[in-house]
Amino acid sequence: MVLAMKLKLVASLSVLIFSACYDHESAKNTAQYNLKDDDIDRSIHESSNGIQVNGQFQVSNQLINNEVQIIAYETNQLKDGAYYFLIVLKNNGHKPFTLQMEQIVLIDQYGNEYNAGLVGYELLGKVEPYATVSGIIGFEGEKNMIPTNLKFKKIIE
Repeated sequence: MVLAMKLKLVASLSVLIFSACYDHESAKNTAQYNLKDDDIDRSIHESSNGIQVNGQFQVSNQLINNEVQIIAYETNQLKDGAYYFLIVLKNNGHKPFTLQMEQIVLIDQYGNEYNAGLVGYELLGKVEPYATVSGIIGFEGEKNMIPTNLKFKKIIE
């Protein structure tokens, strides 16, 4: 029951973060746009209402050929056994992109992979060209595990 309440809170807060980080008009009008950490941090801190972003987290991005830029941040929601991250996705390509839950894994200090247990709906929707979306992803792992990086895998169809 507590986990369900936490998931509802995380989902609600991710909607707030999504609203602050997604600027549709500037995304449509900008041909080449690179995410700037200062701009993202400012947007996140202004809208977070309880979720604090700690530091940028290591990402292994196998989606790079799809022209997808990914930035991950640790949150204050990291606890033994439950790990939450704020993800910012930027589609730098000319075609829409859709992320699938199976593509996201958390790697621990021993190289073990954990599949995402929670992915904000805004991250799983279609990301239009030059658009930026953000949301929360969550994982359940071992109590004493140390997350080392997130991996975004390319799915071969």
